[in-house]
Amino acid sequence: MGGKRRLKFKSWVFSYFVLAMVLGALCFSNTVLALGDEDDTDEFTLEEITVTAEKREAELQKVPMDISVVRPEEMDRLGITTAYDLKKVLPDIDTESATGNQVILSVRDVGLQQNVLWNPIHETSTAVHLDGVQMTRSIGFDSLFFDLQRVEVLKGPQGTLYGRGSTGGSMNISTQKPILGEVSGNVGLEYGNYGKKRAEAALNIPIVEKLAARISGRKIKRNGYSDTGFNDQNSWGARVSLTWEPSTKDTITMTYDAEGSRTHGYKSDGNYWSVYSSDPDFAWFHAQTDPTVETDADSGDQYFGDPNVPDLFPQTWNTKVINLPNQSAWYLGNASDLSSVVNKGWGVMGQWEHEFDFAYGVAVYGHRVVRDKNAWISVQSPSPYPYRPYYTYEAAPGADLLDADGNPLYFDADGNPFVDANGDLVETNDQYFAGFALYGWAPPTTLGSYSRTFAHFDSMEVRLLSKETITGGDKYEWVVGALGQNDKVVEDAYIANIHWVEINTNSYGLFAQAAYQIYKSLNLSVGYRYSLDQKEYYGIYPGSWGTDPNVNNFPENFPHEFPYVEKSSGDLITEGTTTEAEWSEHTYKINLNWFVTDSVMTFVQYSKGYKTGNMDYHGEALDPEYMDSYEFGFKTRWFNNRLQFNGSAYYYDYKNYSTWVSAYKCKYNVADHPDDPNGDGANTYANDACWDYDSEILGEGESNGTIDSDDYVYNESASISPGGAEQMGANLSLIYLITPRDTFSINGTYSHNEYKDYHVGKAINARYPDNDNVAVTDSYQQSRDGKEFGGAPYRMNFSYSHTTFIGMDMLSFNANAFYNGTGLEQTLAEYTENEYTMPGLPDYWTADASLTYMSSRWVPEGVNWNARFWVNNIFNSAHLSSLYYTDFSYSSIWESYGLPARTGYATGHHITPRTFGVTLTFNF
Repeated sequence: MGGKRRLKFKSWVFSYFVLAMVLGALCFSNTVLALGDEDDTDEFTLEEITVTAEKREAELQKVPMDISVVRPEEMDRLGITTAYDLKKVLPDIDTESATGNQVILSVRDVGLQQNVLWNPIHETSTAVHLDGVQMTRSIGFDSLFFDLQRVEVLKGPQGTLYGRGSTGGSMNISTQKPILGEVSGNVGLEYGNYGKKRAEAALNIPIVEKLAARISGRKIKRNGYSDTGFNDQNSWGARVSLTWEPSTKDTITMTYDAEGSRTHGYKSDGNYWSVYSSDPDFAWFHAQTDPTVETDADSGDQYFGDPNVPDLFPQTWNTKVINLPNQSAWYLGNASDLSSVVNKGWGVMGQWEHEFDFAYGVAVYGHRVVRDKNAWISVQSPSPYPYRPYYTYEAAPGADLLDADGNPLYFDADGNPFVDANGDLVETNDQYFAGFALYGWAPPTTLGSYSRTFAHFDSMEVRLLSKETITGGDKYEWVVGALGQNDKVVEDAYIANIHWVEINTNSYGLFAQAAYQIYKSLNLSVGYRYSLDQKEYYGIYPGSWGTDPNVNNFPENFPHEFPYVEKSSGDLITEGTTTEAEWSEHTYKINLNWFVTDSVMTFVQYSKGYKTGNMDYHGEALDPEYMDSYEFGFKTRWFNNRLQFNGSAYYYDYKNYSTWVSAYKCKYNVADHPDDPNGDGANTYANDACWDYDSEILGEGESNGTIDSDDYVYNESASISPGGAEQMGANLSLIYLITPRDTFSINGTYSHNEYKDYHVGKAINARYPDNDNVAVTDSYQQSRDGKEFGGAPYRMNFSYSHTTFIGMDMLSFNANAFYNGTGLEQTLAEYTENEYTMPGLPDYWTADASLTYMSSRWVPEGVNWNARFWVNNIFNSAHLSSLYYTDFSYSSIWESYGLPARTGYATGHHITPRTFGVTLTFNF
C-alpha cells in the first residue's frame, strides 16, 4: 500500500505542477495586459508557419491534413537535439532505436516494434525525407539532426505524393539553406551531467551576388546513463550547401553531408524485477541487501542481492520488488569494452527549380551511402527462478534427522528443521519452493553477435506544379511527377543464426494530385499514384554458422567467405540463392475541405497506404502491406489569431501486418513420439516439442543432456504476415498566445488498436507445413482477432513559456510536461483455462524546464548571445519505459514443483534519468 500511496502522491505532484503552470500563466497574463501598452494588447498574433507537405509551400493552417511542425526556435527552447526527443513534444509519434543506429519511427502506432520488421534489410512503415530525398534506410539520420529549418510530421498514409514506405506517415526534415548576400551564423557549446559535451556551428557565406554557401556541423559526446557505460553517445555530423541563382527563373541547390557515430550500443539502463504470486507467503526474493554476487554452496549457482526497495510497482498481486535503475555493472562487469556500434554515412542532394510560363518545375536527385557495424556481447541478464532454500543434514546437536514416520528432514543453515508456509516439516522428497532467487551467470567475456550493413541508394524525382493555388484565390491547383529509385542493402551477420543477404530494389512511381474549388469555399482534392517495385535477393541462411576449416569467418573476417557449411546436412555451400519478386499498386487520396471562415477549416479524407513487399533472410517474399484510412479533421484560429485549436480523428483498416516468428521441426518430437528415445525424460527448457535425441552424434540411446541445434531439422527466424488490424484514434492540439510574452500549448492523443483476421499459426503453417511449434504453442493455435496492441492509449504534452524584458535583454522561462498513460493489460497463460491478466505499464509524468538569458552586451555590434540553463526529468523519476511478465506456475517445467497458481515475475526498463546542463550560443 505504501508504494501505491507514493505513486499516487507523485502523480498529484506532477498534476499540480502542470496546473500551476496554467493558472500562473493565466494570472500573470492579466498583469502583463494591464501593464503593457496598447500595441502589446491589440496587435500580437500567432505566427503563420509555412510547410511543404503537399510538395509546394503553403500555410500550415490552410493545408487540409494533420501535420505537426517543430521549428529551430522550438528545438532550442525545448532542448530537442535528436529525433528521439520529438516524442516528448509530439505525443502521437514514437521513436525507438534498434539494430545499431536504426531509428524506429512510428506515427499513430503504425510501425510499432511488435508489428514491424525492423532489420535494416526491411522496408520502413513511416518514411523519413531529408530535403525531399527519402532515407530508404533509417540508419544514422539522427546524427544529421542539426541546423534545421523545420521538421514536419505528416500523419496518416502518404502513398500518393510520397509513395514507398510511408504507410504511417512521413517525417520531412528541411535543413537550413544558404542565404544570398548575407554573412551570418552561430556557434553553440553545451555541457551537462553524464559528461555531456555538444558543439554546433553554422556559417553562411556570400560568394558572389547570386551564389552563397553554408557550412555547418555538430559533435556530441556523452557518457552512458548506465554505470557500465552503455547508453552512451558519441556522434558527429557535417553539412556543406550551395545555392545559386543563375537567372531570375532558376535556383540550384546542392548539399553534401556526412555523419558518423561510435557507441557501446548494448542497451542497459538498469534492471527492474517484480515477483508476484497469488500466495502472499511465496512472493518474495531470497536476496541480500545489496547487489553483490552470492553462490549456492550446493549447486554453485550465482544469485544476486536486493537493494530492499519494496512495493514500487502498484501490483494487484502480492509482490516483492528489486529495482536498480541505471545499475548493471554488478553483473555485466566490464563487458562494455567488448561491445561497439559504429556508423558512417554520407550523401549528396541536388535540386533544380525552374519557373516555366505555365508552371514551376522541380528536379531532385539524391545519393546516400551508409555503413553500420555492430558487435554485441553474449550476456544473459539475471533472471528470477523459484528458490529452494539451503538444506543440510548437519543438524543442531540433539536434533532428530527423521520425522515421526522415519522420513529424513531438511534443515536450514542453522540446523533447525525447515518448516513450510503451513508450519509442516519439509521432507527430503518434497518438491517445495519458498520463493524466488535472482540467479545469474558470470560476466560476459566474449562477443555473441556481429553484423555489418552496407547500403546505398540513388533517387531522382521530377515534378511540375501549377502557379495557381487554392489558398492564393485561384479556382484550382495541381502537381504531377515521376520518381525512380535504386536501393541496395547488404547485411552480413551472426545474430542467433548466420546470414549473408543482398537485396537490390528498383522502385518507380507516377503521381498526380489536383484540387478544385467546387463551390465558394468548398474544395475537392484528388490524388493518384502508380507504384512499381522490383526486388532481387541474393544470399544464404544456413541456420548456424560454419565454414570450411581453412577459412576463419567469425567475427574478424567479415564479410564471410564461401564456402559455408549447411547446418542439417553438413554439405558445403559454394554460392548463394537468388530470388526475385515484383509488385505494382495503385494508391488514391480523396479530400473534401471546407473553409467555414478564413480562420476555420474542416476536412474529410480517404487515402490508401502501400508498403512494398519485404524479402526475409531466406529470400521469401512477403505480400505488401495495405492501409485504408478514413479521417476527419479541423483547423481553427480564434481571438484575433491568438488561439489555435486543431484536431483530427481517424480509422485505419490495415492488411498484412508483418512480424517475426520462430519456426522449428524436431528430429524427434514429443507429440508424434511420446516415448522418449533416450529414456531419460529430457526435453527442452525453450519449448515442449522436442526430445533430446543425439543418436547421430553420440550413438543410439545417447544424450548430451540438453536440447540444441543437433535436435532440430531446422530452427530459424522467419517473417510472416499473420493478418491485419483495425486502428483508430484522435488527437487535439491547442496553442494559446496569452500575451505577447506568454504562450501555452497542449497536445493530446488517444489510440485504440486491435488485430483483425490475425492468426500466427496459420501463417507459420503456410510457410512451414511440417513445423512442430504451432502444435504446442497455445497462442499460435488461436486467432488474435480483437486482441489489443500498441503503446499507452493516452499521451499528452503541456508546454508553457514566458519572456521578461530586462532593459534590452530578455529572460525566457520554459516548462514542458509529458504524460504517458497506463499501458494495456497483459495476458498470461493465454488461450488456456488458466488465462489471467496483469496490469500494464504504469502511467507516469515527466517534467523539463529551462531558463534562457538573451543579450547583445559585451559583444561586437550585430552579435547576440544567449545562455540556457536546462534540466530534464526534474524529479529524477525512475519510471518504467517497458514491462514484461513471465508466468512460472503454468509452465510444464515448473508446475510439477507445486508452485502456487498465478506465480511469476515482471521485468522492465527505465526512462532516461535526470539530466541537466548549460548551453551557450552566439548568433551573428
